[in-house]
Amino acid sequence: MSYESLRDMTFSSKSDVWSYGVTLWEIFSLGEIPFPGGFTWNSDFLTQLLNGMRMAQPPNSTNEMLPSVFFIISLINISLIKLIYRPFLAMTL
Repeated sequence: MSYESLRDMTFSSKSDVWSYGVTLWEIFSLGEIPFPGGFTWNSDFLTQLLNGMRMAQPPNSTNEMLPSVFFIISLINISLIKLIYRPFLAMTL
């Protein structure tokens, strides 16, 4: 979860993007733990996040993969938008 969600229990599109990024990291790392080393969800962990601690690039990903990932994400988003708005589009015909 994002820093704000852990600290304040507030959720937004920004915290959703953070969570989505962690999910992608887990996929590309083939299921490794995002923050290894025995981190626990406590105030020290939150302080480290606030101070800029971030996950390293997964070993199974490369910078050359990024355009492909963005393309796939855009296709998924277009499909989701069509699925969500299909009932509304049918009502306007």
